[in-house]
Amino acid sequence: MNKSSNNCSTETNLRSALIQVQRDLALIRSPAAGLKRQRDMEVEEEEEEEEKEEEPAMETDVKIATSAKKAKSAKKRSRKVARVVEEIHESDQEMLEEEVH
Repeated sequence: MNKSSNNCSTETNLRSALIQVQRDLALIRSPAAGLKRQRDMEVEEEEEEEEKEEEPAMETDVKIATSAKKAKSAKKRSRKVARVVEEIHESDQEMLEEEVH
């Protein structure tokens, strides 16, 4: 029995040592990972800035094209609404005429 209790305490010590080593490794890796992430983000920001400087005219063209499409669809919608209103008005007049006769 003495050996089994000794083995249990050894296993417990090994497990706690393993947990402590894993925790220590995570702490060591954490700052390095954070620095790498920060460097990668800075590189991405620089690339985005370069892209913006290279193609500002294209962005404007896309915005203008989008605005034109929106204007056309707005005109179509307003025409549809006008037709519906006109049809309702004609329908109302027809109903009034039928009631009068």
